[in-house]
Amino acid sequence: MGHIIGRDGQTIHRIRNECGVVTYNEQYHPYQSQPVNLSIAGNSRNAIQQAIFQIEHEIAISNHWCRMNGIHC
Repeated sequence: MGHIIGRDGQTIHRIRNECGVVTYNEQYHPYQSQPVNLSIAGNSRNAIQQAIFQIEHEIAISNHWCRMNGIHC
């Protein structure tokens, strides 16, 4: 979740602005391994799908980094 939010929220703000969506997430605790639900709302299905694509891309980057550094994410 931290990778999706980004430093000072930069990544999620970029995704929101580029896709024209609003996101809502449960409270995130960086040192807990509990899943965090993220909801996306937008004016069109396409906007929401684009946001999902970008978020999944950020997750893939994070997972790749974890694998390369021997960290279980």
